Amino acid sequence: MLCNVKKIQALCLVAVLGLGMACVDEPEERQEPPVVVETSTQEPTTPNPPNGPTQNDNDGDGITESGGDCNDRDPEINVFALEVCDGVDNNCDGNVDDDTAQNQSVWYLDADEDGFGDPETSVVACAAPDGYVQDGTDCNDASAAANPDQTEQSSASLVDGIDNDCDGIIDDGTFDSDGDGFAPTGMYSDCNDEDPLVHPGAAERCNGEDEDCDGEADEDAIDPATWYQDADRDSYGSNITAAACSAPSGYVAVSGDCDDSKSNIYPGAKEICNGLDEDCNGQIDDGAKNTYYLDGDKDGYGSNSSTVQGCTTSFGYVAAGGDCDDNNATIHPSASEVCNAVDEDCDGELDEDVESLFYLDTDGDGYGVSSGTIYACTVPTGYASKGGDCDDTEETVYPGAPELCDGLDNGCDGSVDEGVKTTFYRDADGDGYGNVSSTTSACSDCNDSSASVKPSASETCNGVDDNCNGTTDEGVKNTYYADADSDGYGNVSNTTSACSVPSGYVVDKTLQ
Repeated sequence: MLCNVKKIQALCLVAVLGLGMACVDEPEERQEPPVVVETSTQEPTTPNPPNGPTQNDNDGDGITESGGDCNDRDPEINVFALEVCDGVDNNCDGNVDDDTAQNQSVWYLDADEDGFGDPETSVVACAAPDGYVQDGTDCNDASAAANPDQTEQSSASLVDGIDNDCDGIIDDGTFDSDGDGFAPTGMYSDCNDEDPLVHPGAAERCNGEDEDCDGEADEDAIDPATWYQDADRDSYGSNITAAACSAPSGYVAVSGDCDDSKSNIYPGAKEICNGLDEDCNGQIDDGAKNTYYLDGDKDGYGSNSSTVQGCTTSFGYVAAGGDCDDNNATIHPSASEVCNAVDEDCDGELDEDVESLFYLDTDGDGYGVSSGTIYACTVPTGYASKGGDCDDTEETVYPGAPELCDGLDNGCDGSVDEGVKTTFYRDADGDGYGNVSSTTSACSDCNDSSASVKPSASETCNGVDDNCNGTTDEGVKNTYYADADSDGYGNVSNTTSACSVPSGYVVDKTLQ
């Protein structure tokens, strides 16, 4: 029994030559040719049955009619052939030029029947479907007035708002005053035909103008400014940027913020002594550190000659300096000045504002004159703490002194002998009785037997009221010092006043 050798040879030839096939789909059901059992060496000569497939391969393609060859007169037509667009059922599947054909064309819908199709609506087929054309360059398939063969309207009266010639520009043949290729009318009209930089599709710039005629100004501008994110709202931005014509929300024009999470940190901020770089100059606490002073006497003030720098004080140091004696806790800038020839408040002055004013007291009556004053802590010799003496040569004359009938203003009140004079009556006949109608006032002599005793006399240390003021030896007695051990030196703490040295007293006070 022999196999159909020619069929096998045909299949091998197809596999070797490829015949332009990417792949060959086997028929879903294939009727294999019957096996011929030859009984002789001669080929059968019996003709094909008139009403059915035969076992013959008339076209030599290796496939008989009974094996599925639907046209045994053409070797290019058989069940293994590729379908092509030629009006023939090449692969014998009963379909002519179906969607498996290898050389189909693209056809475009031509809704306006102007011979140009819509590039967005197409089909693939061997022949053009009804309403489809092979040219897909129509820019407006809803209007036969728009296709590549049309001419753009050139008259303002014929402007139709359509891109007639499909060049991407509408009504570009109408009047164009600024020469930018766009007319002021039409679908893509020039919104400012006086400025060649303004027209549809123009580059938008940051100027508040609508250059591209889309109804918006400055969108997608080619010259945006750089803005910096200001997260902490301190008016200085970080290195996070945005490009826009105007500041986006949360952005500012100035950068350089070295910490955009803290509003007290930005270029030019006041530096604070806290370990941070507030002013963003790359230095921490520059110019903000405090000076602390060594306080040796623990009075809260330190010496200017021993200091340290820092944000917080060190042990033994204080924030206040200016102590002029750091070994004495009573001496410092806020100390109260004491009258002791020491500068307690460290202002460079001694005893200022604490010294008392003393008056020169020549007559030693305890009152001095304003023409001779001095400031001191204690009463200097020859001075008094009170002023106002109207006669510093008379010890009986001072403010508040009792008036004496001595022709002096003893009380310094501007009146002389007021209230102390005696009234005398005129005794014309010398009988010791005077006339009450004829009187005079005068001072009386307290000792008319002594010419040296009189109201105007100066008091002397003699146990006598020389000036008739009722007081004896006032202001003229000497001071004597008790000399208990009789060594000739007295005790300054034990004194007495007298005109002459009393017994047990001495003049010398050297011994303390």
